[in-house]
Amino acid sequence: MIHLIICGHGQIADGLLSGLKLLAGEVNACHSLNFPEGMSSESLAQSLRNIVADYQDEPILIFTDIMGGTPFRQAALIANERPEVEIISGMNLPLLIEAVMERDEANNVADFAENLVQNTRDSIARYSALLQSRIKNNPVVIDDDGI
Repeated sequence: MIHLIICGHGQIADGLLSGLKLLAGEVNACHSLNFPEGMSSESLAQSLRNIVADYQDEPILIFTDIMGGTPFRQAALIANERPEVEIISGMNLPLLIEAVMERDEANNVADFAENLVQNTRDSIARYSALLQSRIKNNPVVIDDDGI
C-alpha cells in the first residue's frame, strides 16, 4: 500500500484530511502535518522525517499545497534521499479522494503520482465556462445536494 502524507501551510492538512474522511470514510495509512505560523522549517522537517521513518522502505506519496513552499522543500529533501518517496504539489480534495480510492491497485509510486495528476487536472474548473460547454447537450443541474 502507498502511504499518504498531507502537508501544508496553516491548518490546511488537517482540514483536507477531515474532508477526505467525510467523503471517503476512515482512511488508513494517511497522515496530516500542518505548518502553522511560528513553526520553524527545522521542526517541520523533523516531524515529516518522523512520519516517513515509520514506513522504512515502503512507498510514500507526500501531498503539499505550494510548489517551492517550505512543506514542499522539506519533502523534496526527503524524496532526494529515498526513491520510494514521491511528491505532488497543489493538492486539493478531489486529488486526495482519487489517491485513497486508487492506491491499492498501484504498483509504483511515481507512476501512481503521475496518473493522479493527469486524472484530476480537470477537477479545477470555472463554472461559467463549464456551463457554456455543456449547455447544448448536458445541462448542468445545480438543484441537488451534491456529494
